[in-house]
Amino acid sequence: MRKLILIALGLIAIVAQDNSYDFPVIRTFQSPLAHQGVAVDREHFYTIKTRSIAKHRKDTGKLTAEWNATTPGKIIHLNSGLVVNDRLYCGHSNWPNTPMKSSIEVWDTNTLSHCNSIHFANPPGSCTWVDRYQDFWWVCFAHYDKKGGEKGKGVEMTTLVKYDDQWRPLGSWKFPQTVVKKFAPYSCSGGAWGADGLLYVSGHDAAELYALSIVKEESTLHFQKTIKVNSRGQGIAFDRTPSPQNLYTINRDTKTVIVSSVPISTQSSLPIFLLVGAILFIVFSTTKWKLHPFMALILAAIGFGLLSGMEPLSVVKAVNTGFGGTIGYIGIVILFGTIIGTFLEKSGAAFTLSENALKITGEKNVSLSMGIVGYIVSMPVFCDSGFVILSPLNKALSKRAQKSIAAGAVALALGLYVTHTMVPPTPGPVAAAGILGADLGLVIMWGFAVSFVALLSGWLFAVKYASRFDLADANIQEPTPPPQQERPSVSRSVAPILIPIFLIVLQSIAKLPSKPLGEGVLTQWLIFCGQPVVALLCGVGLALLLPKKLHSDMMSTKGWIGEAIVSAAAIIIITGAGGAFGKVLQSSDIAAVVGNYIQDFPIGILLPFIIAAAIKTAQGSSTVAIITTAGIVAPLLGELQLTDDTAKALVVIAIGAGSMVVSHVNDSYFWVVTQFSNMNVEQGYKLHTLGTLVVGSVAALTVWTLSLFLI
Repeated sequence: MRKLILIALGLIAIVAQDNSYDFPVIRTFQSPLAHQGVAVDREHFYTIKTRSIAKHRKDTGKLTAEWNATTPGKIIHLNSGLVVNDRLYCGHSNWPNTPMKSSIEVWDTNTLSHCNSIHFANPPGSCTWVDRYQDFWWVCFAHYDKKGGEKGKGVEMTTLVKYDDQWRPLGSWKFPQTVVKKFAPYSCSGGAWGADGLLYVSGHDAAELYALSIVKEESTLHFQKTIKVNSRGQGIAFDRTPSPQNLYTINRDTKTVIVSSVPISTQSSLPIFLLVGAILFIVFSTTKWKLHPFMALILAAIGFGLLSGMEPLSVVKAVNTGFGGTIGYIGIVILFGTIIGTFLEKSGAAFTLSENALKITGEKNVSLSMGIVGYIVSMPVFCDSGFVILSPLNKALSKRAQKSIAAGAVALALGLYVTHTMVPPTPGPVAAAGILGADLGLVIMWGFAVSFVALLSGWLFAVKYASRFDLADANIQEPTPPPQQERPSVSRSVAPILIPIFLIVLQSIAKLPSKPLGEGVLTQWLIFCGQPVVALLCGVGLALLLPKKLHSDMMSTKGWIGEAIVSAAAIIIITGAGGAFGKVLQSSDIAAVVGNYIQDFPIGILLPFIIAAAIKTAQGSSTVAIITTAGIVAPLLGELQLTDDTAKALVVIAIGAGSMVVSHVNDSYFWVVTQFSNMNVEQGYKLHTLGTLVVGSVAALTVWTLSLFLI
């Protein structure tokens, strides 16, 4: 452990020393108008002065056209430029006059004639640059501490605004204090989005750029790094035609246009290595060193944040925000779900459901019966507990019907597993939905569909393959079911499971844009009752009716309620830690970096499955795999184009599918299944481990197929 700490400190020192990057100069051109900024298209670059523009060939630098303002007062102060579809867009203001006025002036690049003006009513500052990224317009409005500044508004008021194609504002962000201090007393003079998804901005004649990123639901840009450049200009532009792209800057003192290459390494492989390191730390610390997952996730979050170059206070803020936000959303839901599961287990309701499922399927279909009852019971009951409860019933029914105990055990184990990992209100899917901002009703609806297909594949695997194996009778003391007369009826047993699910799904339907249930008072009450906390509270109320007689001891800290709270507490804090880890990842530039790497590999919704499967196989816990993967995937949704409600729901289910692949010796569920079924380790791998690979892969394939039609 001491060596590990020394290595970590060494890495921090290395990263601290290497927090700036150089963009090598590959060519330069002279241009008398290289004063305010530069723009570039496929064949030309454009230099911009306050009231003039020059057009040059990219290959030779030859001047091919020039434009000069002739009408007094119309063009006052041009800034940096951008070329989009044969149009040159230049930021324009009345600097240094006040009050500030701003517009974007447009030229036809073929003729270099002025063709349009886009004016901002009540602009939030002096327009210095404009860029086009992800089909939106991004405009910077500057403020100054000295010349050109308005009274009471300093450089800290400089704002980035996002617009749609009708120039309606969609969001705004202030600049971080670290960068504002660099700007002062002037402001942000140039900016452009890089291929790595980072926003690169320049100050006033400083020989450096500042890489920034946007974090969801935060109003201040996040500082990532400083890049040294061999120029002293203002406006900047990325030439997006070569790969890797080039950067165009100017030196206004020497009237020079400078073309620099953007190294692939600068488009930051470091966050990838740090992410892999964080995952390996979580895996090894929880398996080899027996560190609690909560501590592993928190340490991984802080370590990743510091090593990736985030400001220390930003790391702390991200951890606090991620932990609190996640717990606030799903903490009570997990607790209520655990209470329902505990009452189902201890009241004998699970046995009632099992025996009645057998009546439906017939005694000859024990495997199907056990798969179905596991599928139902595992929604509120942990799969480990569910298998312990139902394993004796499987053995008794299999012997009575003279069917394979192995087939029944595998069908039960897989039936429990598919809903445990993919259908709320089990903690994993609920936590993932919270971290990803997915609609819980949609997760339930599609989770049912996907998990049912997986259930059928698990049943076929059990009947066609597992039935070939002969398992000796287990010589283990097993729990005794409550007497028949003390067990609840079928309707009472299933109500705490189905009623909350029905309310949540109904709420999702009521909130659809088409308003299929109307907009009246009744609909508002349906939406209220379908909120996960309220729906699960209704389930708790129904669960309290399960015991033949509800004793006060059951409600005490040492009774059933107390036992459920203790069980839920560990899951809740691990979920919160996963949310903290995810928030730190979102606050870094990992999404942009990963997006840059995967843009040529159209794996889409299979990426969450692959990540979850890797983490699950490595460390064993499905819940930890789900929560960790959700945190990793959350900032990548935009790059993966999985941002609408249906897509997010399918991502949750894909993660759940991955968290089943595979269950082996590092998973407590593996040992529960093998020990209570009297399997040896070899049989466990051949039956249980292989079975989890089958159902997880089928679930992933089903999610992928649905995504082709729904996303």
